[in-house]
Amino acid sequence: KENEVRVPKVLLAGEDYILLENIPGQTMTDYLEQIEKDGLPPDNAYWAADDLCEWLLGFYKAVQNITDEKVIMKDVNLRNFIVAKDGIYGIDFEEVSAGYPEEDIGKICAFLLTYRPEFTPWKINVAKYIRDRAIEKLKINPNLVMNELNRELSAIKKRRKSTI
Repeated sequence: KENEVRVPKVLLAGEDYILLENIPGQTMTDYLEQIEKDGLPPDNAYWAADDLCEWLLGFYKAVQNITDEKVIMKDVNLRNFIVAKDGIYGIDFEEVSAGYPEEDIGKICAFLLTYRPEFTPWKINVAKYIRDRAIEKLKINPNLVMNELNRELSAIKKRRKSTI
């Protein structure tokens, strides 16, 4: 928060709990699903994708400034991002650890593609947009993003024992 990354304020913390400020809004998953369900074109989601990329860029810079290491979120399920009036907020930092941004971006795209209904043309379009914007904004390796995307799709397929 001190590094101007949109995160909830910590209200109270104990040995095995943390109480955070309520951020009015909805999860990014719910937000994107509603746009698709309403039949709106994918470009209605682009502002949120852009803001997510900006949020990640700020997060990576802030954590690197604090730790002097390359650290990523790891748990980038889109339910861990809140779409609020003033932008995207990140929550749930339990799995933050060393890694590369390509890993987070590949996972974000894989999660988006596999929310039900899976692999709709709408989701494919938005996932491509997120991938392309992240590659541009974060200056990351496109091949590594695709490797991570494919790796996460395989992991999801195993977890769900499905035909993804």
